[in-house]
Amino acid sequence: MGIVLKSLAGILLLEEGIRDWRQKQISLPVCFVAAVLGILLQINRMPACLWSMGSGAAVGVFLLLIALLTRESIGYGDGVMILTAGILLGGRQTVMLLFFSLLFCGICAGGMLLFGRSGRKKRMAFVPFMMPAFVLVVLGG
Repeated sequence: MGIVLKSLAGILLLEEGIRDWRQKQISLPVCFVAAVLGILLQINRMPACLWSMGSGAAVGVFLLLIALLTRESIGYGDGVMILTAGILLGGRQTVMLLFFSLLFCGICAGGMLLFGRSGRKKRMAFVPFMMPAFVLVVLGG
């Protein structure tokens, strides 16, 4: 079942990463469907997987709270994506996904600032950085 959930997460991150890159938004209905599918695929493993899904979703809820408190310096869509990925991947892998996504985004933003391609207040799409982080997390075990 793990490969199905990871495949679903990978497809979601790729598709929504492209949408976020082009349109600076994500599709909430697509995220909702992916989250519900993730829950349904794991229903036969309840209650053992509740901790994994709950801790993964909690990372997304935390990000949504940060978005609320910072008046969306981090977008709500980013929080929804992490919440959905948390349901599909579980807590440990979601924390690693968030860490590496932030790392890749920070490196890119630093490079853009260094080479004068962007200002400090420029908004960047975050979800596209989740796909390479996802590959790293999944390949890293």
